[in-house]
Amino acid sequence: MATNRKASGERFSVNTASGTIASGKPCVQENFFGIAMDSALVGGTELTLAITGIWNIAVPASTVTGDLLYVPSSIGGVTLTENVDVTASLTRTSSNANAPVCVATTDRDANGFADVLILPRAASRAATQV
Repeated sequence: MATNRKASGERFSVNTASGTIASGKPCVQENFFGIAMDSALVGGTELTLAITGIWNIAVPASTVTGDLLYVPSSIGGVTLTENVDVTASLTRTSSNANAPVCVATTDRDANGFADVLILPRAASRAATQV
């Protein structure tokens, strides 16, 4: 095995949590969208985000399979807006001030949840043309 391998790339360790974060919530920390694997307090350093995979999360109304979901970002999707729970800011609306972070793999259910596939971080730059 190669000796320079550092990690699988499925998880990202957050240096300092920007706020109180609940385990299982979708969030943006240090310019990465992911699902919090742990709970953390403001300034906490023991936070891991899952940045790949399929997760069941709350999604906007009318979400159907194949919909891209976006979070606020700088123009062109360069910098994602840090947020401890992006549930309220997830949108199906693309713009040059939003970046795609996941795609629905199921329709939204009666409880407001759908399975979503987290997109690679670079997808936001490729999908947002300004």
